[in-house]
Amino acid sequence: MAQRTKAPRKPKEIQDMEMEVVEDLYNRLTTSCYKKCTAANYLENSRSDIHCMDKCMRKYFLVYGLIGKKLSDLTMKDDDKLEKIVFHEC
Repeated sequence: MAQRTKAPRKPKEIQDMEMEVVEDLYNRLTTSCYKKCTAANYLENSRSDIHCMDKCMRKYFLVYGLIGKKLSDLTMKDDDKLEKIVFHEC
């Protein structure tokens, strides 16, 4: 039987920030896609509404992922630059 390893615990502040980001993403996604894809006087979702919501959500997550990757790459580059500066000054 394989042993299960526990994931390292994150500091509470990081967990709280991650939760805020996810909540914000969800709220923006549902608001934006709902406004874009549903008719104002329609109580039931039609097939076209559902298809539109699916496409909208996919695009939202794709862009969210691309932005997250870009920000992560920029942060890593900044960390590398800072590390070079600190070690060159020592």
